[in-house]
Amino acid sequence: RSGELVAVWGGAGSPGRTTSAVHLAAARARSSEGVLLVDCDVWAPSISQRLDLGADRGLVHAVRAAALGADPFDGLIVRCGRVDVLPGLARPELWPEMVEHAFDAVLSATLDRWSSVVADLAAPIEEDEGLSFDHVPYRRNLVTRAVLRRADRVVLVVAGDSIGVRRGLHAFDALRTEIPSAAERIDLLVNRVPNGRHAEIGEMLRAHTGRPVIASVPEDGSAGTALWRGRLTVDVTRRSPIWASACRVAEGWVA
Repeated sequence: RSGELVAVWGGAGSPGRTTSAVHLAAARARSSEGVLLVDCDVWAPSISQRLDLGADRGLVHAVRAAALGADPFDGLIVRCGRVDVLPGLARPELWPEMVEHAFDAVLSATLDRWSSVVADLAAPIEEDEGLSFDHVPYRRNLVTRAVLRRADRVVLVVAGDSIGVRRGLHAFDALRTEIPSAAERIDLLVNRVPNGRHAEIGEMLRAHTGRPVIASVPEDGSAGTALWRGRLTVDVTRRSPIWASACRVAEGWVA
């Protein structure tokens, strides 16, 4: 294994996980060759739509290929600017096909082929009870849990309002209980922070988690337009706060 795995995650009600993952991958690709963005959200996959890729084949097909011992990426990777993208499930109900050993093989293969892998994750992380069909367990949250266990960095996205901050603290506590090793590698990204509240929210989060706030992102008026166009916010306006924050974070990773 040679690549670095970055998991972008947040608890329920954390807006901006996918947007953060997309922009972090694009910002990382400015200074690094071989960046892969993977849609690992088996509850609400959206990267293909978010970037207007028009792709209907992705992660589930990679897992099927890996289960057969074939190349898991053959014909599946979509190029978006300087970033390679492995789209997510075409339909969320395909999640039972995420067989654990095959998904682990896909994850290992990404780290062998790309220098940086950014994974967009679903919120639920509890160890859901295995549903057994023909003695094979199916667990919907295993994808998120597998990525969090192996991630070199975990970016916890927190909404910058009173409810969002509380949910972010609960998410951190849940992660510390479920996957303690991942909680030790968390960096905090606070999204949609009201003017004048950056320091207050940052101190509150640091006091509870002991982890750094790597970005405090104000409301970005270009986000909605970028979403409709299937583009990055920087393609809408060069002064996008989301893009500026992503670039600062990526530069910090390189340093």
